[in-house]
Order: sequence, then structure tokens, then C-alpha cells
Amino acid sequence: MIKVVLFDLDDTIIDYNYRKNVCIRYAVKAMQDSINLDLEESIKEILLIWKSQDMDNQEVFKRFLISKGHNDNRIFAKAVVAYRKARAGISVLYPKEKEVFLELIKRGIKLGIVTDSEEESAWIKLTELGLEDLFEFVVAFDHTGKKKPNPEPFIKALDILKVNAKDILFVGDNPDRDIVGSKNQGMNSAFALYGYYCKHEHKPLPEFISEIKAKYNPDYILEKFEDLLKIV
Repeated sequence: MIKVVLFDLDDTIIDYNYRKNVCIRYAVKAMQDSINLDLEESIKEILLIWKSQDMDNQEVFKRFLISKGHNDNRIFAKAVVAYRKARAGISVLYPKEKEVFLELIKRGIKLGIVTDSEEESAWIKLTELGLEDLFEFVVAFDHTGKKKPNPEPFIKALDILKVNAKDILFVGDNPDRDIVGSKNQGMNSAFALYGYYCKHEHKPLPEFISEIKAKYNPDYILEKFEDLLKIV
């Protein structure tokens, strides 16, 4: 019997990549007030810097400006403020997500987060979306110094919960980190297809699902967020 549902954060609860791309667009437009930049090419370059440096903050804009020969804090500030304003104004919940959380809580299910982000960043993201009071805890990178699928984040969650791993469902969009890591600790696993497929895959959906099942064998595959209520 499922007593707890644990979630990854980015692209599982938060449509993170969509928000990031939109906010970067606003940041580049703000920088264009001061320097000549091609909008689409600049977005691509910033995303490459973000990915290559494994960053989760606006420092990417400073590195981008330096790469363009502009180490100007005034322009940097314009980018950061535009990014933050856009982020605050964008709804990035998946359809019916909050209703699902409330129904799970109504059924007596505890909710928690296990993320590779820093704890401060995780709580800020949840609070921006009005979800901060729905989750009992966050296990973040700064608690263990390890990222999924390393066992430490999952063990930390088990220590907090004091429940059997078989009574936990872990939901995540990254099969190598979330599905492998949770299954290795004896948890039930649910692959968040809705948060992965549209951003990473171009092959036919049935073919992709078959590949995920064959390689990772998740207990469940969620095509949409509300599918959770069919499981728990």
C-alpha cells in the first residue's frame, strides 16, 4: 500500500525547461537595449553555457556577456531582472497538478521532494507556485552532497519517513537518475513521461515507451500528471 509519494522537482513537478527558455528570451531582449544581439542565436548560446556548466542561476548571463566582450554589470543586471520578472509571471504547473496533490493528501498520502537542486532553490520554486505547504520535506543536494541515482538521497528520505521502501512511490522524469535510483532502494517507481518525452524524444511514442519498459522497467508510466490518481 502506497503511503508516501516522493517527487523529483524539475520537469516532474515544474515544467522547468519551458520556463527557462521563456525567461531567457526576456533576458536577451533586455540586453538588446544596450548591445547588438541576435535573439535566437543568443538564446541557443546561453542554453549551451547553462548546460555545459550545469548551472541553475543567472550567472550564465555574465558568462555570456563576457563571451561577447561585455563585462558590464549594468547590462548583466538588466538580464537578471528581466529573467526574474518573467519567471515570477509564468505558470509552469502541469495540467490538474495542484488538484492531484490535494487529492493525494486527502487520501492520507504524504508528499516529499528528492531533488538534485539546492534546498533553498527547491523551496523557492515550490513557493513561487504556491505548493510549499503541500510537501512535508525536501531532500536536496546540500543534504548529502550526492546526486541521484546515488543511494544517499533516497536513504536520507527513508530516514526521514521511517516507512518501508515498498510503501513509497517515486515519480521522476529522468530514468537514469530517478527510476534506477528509486528501484535500487526498493521503492516503487513511476516514470514521468509527460515531463520527458516532448522535450527529448522524436521517435513514435509507443516505440519510446517500449524502450523505457525494456531498459528501466518502471512500475508505472505516467502519460499525464493526473494518472497518479489511478495508481495511489
